[in-house]
Amino acid sequence: MLDVPFNIGQFLKLADMLHKEYCVQVRRNSRNKQASLPAQLMGNEMLSIASENPVEGLNRLRDRMRIYLAWAQGATGENAGYAKWILARFEEVSRKIANAENELPERFTPVQQAQVLLGYLADIPYEKKKQDPSDKSNLKEENSNG
Repeated sequence: MLDVPFNIGQFLKLADMLHKEYCVQVRRNSRNKQASLPAQLMGNEMLSIASENPVEGLNRLRDRMRIYLAWAQGATGENAGYAKWILARFEEVSRKIANAENELPERFTPVQQAQVLLGYLADIPYEKKKQDPSDKSNLKEENSNG
């Protein structure tokens, strides 16, 4: 079931993760340490639209994502790692969608709409590189992030 609709759901989940990270890193740090997250993150906002009409949903999301993508691409410092990791997952999911045998349909069937939801609800395991003090090699620590 890991085809286009599922990956659209994963794409939307990644959009939420990026939006949340931006809010945590930029809005809370520069404006107010207690700033709250928006009531609805951008991937969640586009879930119903992209579930029915994926082209329209992705086009609307494209307009919203520009600021967050620009921030993540230029992020530096110790807190930039997670944003860069999200960008790498976007690349993977986007490649899966683009390389699918079928072109992105203008409308999803009810079964495909359910697959979008499943993709959105499925986890995207976060692998954080950390240094082992004994051998100085990079190890991966798996955490579930959602």
